[in-house]
Amino acid sequence: MLLLVALAPALLAACGGGSPSIGDAAAAELHTRVAAVRAAVDAHDPDAAARALDALHASVDRFRAADDLSGARATEILAAAAAVRTQLVTITTTTTTTTTTTTKPAPPPPTKGKDEQKGHDDQSNRTGKGHGKGSR
Repeated sequence: MLLLVALAPALLAACGGGSPSIGDAAAAELHTRVAAVRAAVDAHDPDAAARALDALHASVDRFRAADDLSGARATEILAAAAAVRTQLVTITTTTTTTTTTTTKPAPPPPTKGKDEQKGHDDQSNRTGKGHGKGSR
């Protein structure tokens, strides 16, 4: 992380305007791109930092093709960006792990049959006429 913070000024210096090796508009945009890299690094977001470095690289290529950026200055910027990119693995992300415990509710008690609800037992369901064997 320390190396990333130390390299950001190198990127900014390499993107500095006011010299014939870089146009003012190119310098302004490259400063914005470097600021995006720095913000992503400060936020501990290596994916965003990688995307910001990709955008910086694309801008350097575009300004170089338009002759708004000298070859020497483009090489400085891209070398500093490459050094930052190799250090992205040192960015540690903060993650929070949450454990959720789900308990299953107890099953409901067994329901009583129609006869049990009326207070009758199994003996009362018999359809006999007598009171047992031998009774007449």
